[in-house]
Amino acid sequence: MLLSATFLAIAASFDAIAILCYKEKCNGHLKRWPELLRPRVHVFDAALMDKKLLKYGFNLKRNRVHAFLVTMSHVHVANQLFANESVNMFLMLEEDYELIEPPLRRYGVEGESASNIGQFVTSGIQWNFLKLGYNPKIFAGNDYKHCQAACKCKAVSNGVCYLQPRLVANESCWVTSSVGYASHRRAWPLLRELGNCTMEIGAKNHDLGIDAWFSGTSRQCSNALPVHHLVPGILHQRVIPGSGKPDHTPAMKAFASKCVDFTGMKKSDIALIQED
Repeated sequence: MLLSATFLAIAASFDAIAILCYKEKCNGHLKRWPELLRPRVHVFDAALMDKKLLKYGFNLKRNRVHAFLVTMSHVHVANQLFANESVNMFLMLEEDYELIEPPLRRYGVEGESASNIGQFVTSGIQWNFLKLGYNPKIFAGNDYKHCQAACKCKAVSNGVCYLQPRLVANESCWVTSSVGYASHRRAWPLLRELGNCTMEIGAKNHDLGIDAWFSGTSRQCSNALPVHHLVPGILHQRVIPGSGKPDHTPAMKAFASKCVDFTGMKKSDIALIQED
């Protein structure tokens, strides 16, 4: 997969770039990046995280819950990168990430997403997480006309909105996928708490996982993760024919046009995102 100039400009906004992969799927990731950015790229093999869990006494054959393992891997990456004081913010990419092509020009992404993200992450806004790709599971079937009230996302800068976390299950907004996001150092205590809670409760609890935390739907852990979203998103999980996994690009487009509160935004920005 070729990395576009726009995406490389986005990645260059961050102090570190993490690729989370598994065993042989880790091969070749570093070579995709230009030499100028390679010192920032860190490839993490989640299989090594599995070995660490064995040391804590987990029986992974009995408790092989995907959400549990993925969550602990994300926490491990944050711990490793933020241990370096020079890393103030990093970009996380799961190995099956894919840029949405062709670029969503008429939705204001091509040529603007890099500057929008760069301006946002260096602004005075106290952000913790910025999702670049996500799956809004908030539309019934293929009906993308109506947004749930709990999913209204407040526009805070060009191309970025803030989704208020809600801890009441029936008021939460189920926006899944951790395929690609940025994390600020101020979020590290939240991630450590996520890891401690996940370890304490164990792998057998099915509502655990970073998706539940990002969406504020975890019943066992007390805090939801405060998340901003790039609208529309520019990443999705690679769609493999026959896998049964749907492409969530249409849902991201609908989220941008139906769920974002543009109060205070320029009319030109609203027109770009809401164009059909």
